[in-house]
Amino acid sequence: MQTDWRSIYILTIVMFLGSFKMAAMSSGLWAYMKVLDPDITETFLGIMNSISNTTNLLFSFIAGVICDKLGNTKLCIVVGKGLWIFAVLAYLLVEKLPKHTRYGFLFMEVCFGLSMGLMSTSRTTVSMNSSEADRPRAFAVMSLAISIGLGLGPAVIVPMTLLPYPGFEMPFGVHLNLYTAPMYFVLLTVIISIVLLVVWFDGRMHVKDYPKKIPDIKSEGRFKWNFETSYDKFAVFICCLTRVVQSSSMLFLMNVGGPYMMTIFGWSSKDLLQYNSIVHTAIGVVSGCVCALYIFNIAQKYLSDRRAIVISMALKLVYYLLTYPYPFLTSRIPYEIKEENGTIVQDGCSDRLEWCETTPQINLWVYTAASVLCFGVGMPLIMLNLDVLYSKVLGHIKQGKMQGMFLLSGEVLTVFGPIIFTSIYEATGPVYIWQFNIVTITGVLILWIVYYERMISATRREQGKAISFPETIAVLEGL
Repeated sequence: MQTDWRSIYILTIVMFLGSFKMAAMSSGLWAYMKVLDPDITETFLGIMNSISNTTNLLFSFIAGVICDKLGNTKLCIVVGKGLWIFAVLAYLLVEKLPKHTRYGFLFMEVCFGLSMGLMSTSRTTVSMNSSEADRPRAFAVMSLAISIGLGLGPAVIVPMTLLPYPGFEMPFGVHLNLYTAPMYFVLLTVIISIVLLVVWFDGRMHVKDYPKKIPDIKSEGRFKWNFETSYDKFAVFICCLTRVVQSSSMLFLMNVGGPYMMTIFGWSSKDLLQYNSIVHTAIGVVSGCVCALYIFNIAQKYLSDRRAIVISMALKLVYYLLTYPYPFLTSRIPYEIKEENGTIVQDGCSDRLEWCETTPQINLWVYTAASVLCFGVGMPLIMLNLDVLYSKVLGHIKQGKMQGMFLLSGEVLTVFGPIIFTSIYEATGPVYIWQFNIVTITGVLILWIVYYERMISATRREQGKAISFPETIAVLEGL
């Protein structure tokens, strides 16, 4: 089978452009929500993300079924990308709903959830339209593009933080300011992406035919059986479980990472937008370097898929160990100071968060350095290799439903997880969440170490099924 590089490159460009949205949202969403609604809580942010993730989870499986029926992923991907337009417009128009801003943000997240569910079939396109030899490079190209986008995105946003608020008035009474400018840029990237997908993308799924069960008599006393490609269900389970833990380890940071940094470092909304953009830029640069090693076939000489996944999970564990609020730390989290009219004089921990009194403050440089190094290296390693290994474990079958299940496994905790995590965060702070991630990551690492030799491709597994059947040969010779 020949790799359809044109479609893979089109998807790569679309993913690259889409990563600007991730950069814009991760840096500015919470900051903008706090500006429009100062009383909004982390719990509502968790509810909003849970609803979005539920739609993502549901439609990722539905999209997989549809693509298997059609034998084509193009419809789901194009429709999914089109939903971004509604999401971006909801974000830009939310300021026109001063008493209902929460519902505007909620509608935006639902649209993004539907979109990401439908577009999850892009991984199926890469798996089905690339040969096993080219698949690592195909995923590496896509991951490199996303990493570069995640690095360039915040870098593009940093100059936009110099814009004033409420900013310059635009048509329909909306404004261009430091919080909305990134989303205008995202809207432009969405339009470009849709044009590329409609005109040049081919989503047809190619399946390589394998022989049915055919007896093959070789040397004396030897009997080989050629099986249809099958997969190791336990290896599939470990891959899915790893994705669950990977997702849960990022869940807290994605949902209340911004509020947590604002709290412990005493940042304002503008500070969060600026400093978080710088941190994400650094993470993107490191991730881009790691992906480049895969593009030029350097990393593959030293790291197998399995080894890279183990290293990635180990780096996640190191991050949580380094940034844990140990009792022996002496620095304390400052509380915000307000005037009698409610104006904030000094940013810090809200007086509704009682845990700030007993939770030590993490050193800013330790927190940011751990984030850049552990996520900058760990994220691309698992993004590149877990997807590749999973597709290899499945072998040459129609992978639409199985890829949908794989994505679903990664999103299963994101249904109720954001609500649970943000509620725990508001009530007790980061301690129990950090402990949960340390325990779950350690458990998965143990599984990988114990069953390391079992995590192999279906092709390699089938090659090892040459079994000796002397009794069978004797029976056949007697017929």
